[in-house]
Amino acid sequence: MLNLKKEKEERNKNKLFNPKINFKLDLSLDKKGTELNNKVKLLDATTGKFINRNEIFQRQIIEFNIVIFYECENSNYSDYYNYLKTFNKTNDTSFILYFEYEGFKLDHQNRNKPIKKKENGIGITFYRYYKLDLNATMEIDNIWRSIIYTEKKEIFGNDAKNGCGYIESYNSFTHDS
Repeated sequence: MLNLKKEKEERNKNKLFNPKINFKLDLSLDKKGTELNNKVKLLDATTGKFINRNEIFQRQIIEFNIVIFYECENSNYSDYYNYLKTFNKTNDTSFILYFEYEGFKLDHQNRNKPIKKKENGIGITFYRYYKLDLNATMEIDNIWRSIIYTEKKEIFGNDAKNGCGYIESYNSFTHDS
């Protein structure tokens, strides 16, 4: 068990397993992008700073910790409850977290660079959607899968490593309603 913990710590320090990549987040009522109240905020819990919707920011995978909350104007939360009342017709207080991050394509036949981060000069992007609820506290744990390519050099050359990764799956847990 101790060796696994030490190995995980070493991987977290290694840029191949824990790269710094670009992310972009947005919130909407549905996948069509219907506007969600601008009082619903994104907070980077690692830095303590707000993240603007659709703002590109860079984080290492293990540093990624975002909190979504409603910014109330008063201490009795009446503006939040009034906002929730706008959903009474459908009784659906769900919304979408749109999650975009730096992607790649693998070209196994390319001897020089099998991991492509751009195609035709444009960055490759991966997307995820998460359905959340304004009336519940939900935790999402993305499972990151790393891909490491090692290029074997001739006898006197140093081997070159290049890496990339993607969200393979995720676990979610609703704490309360």
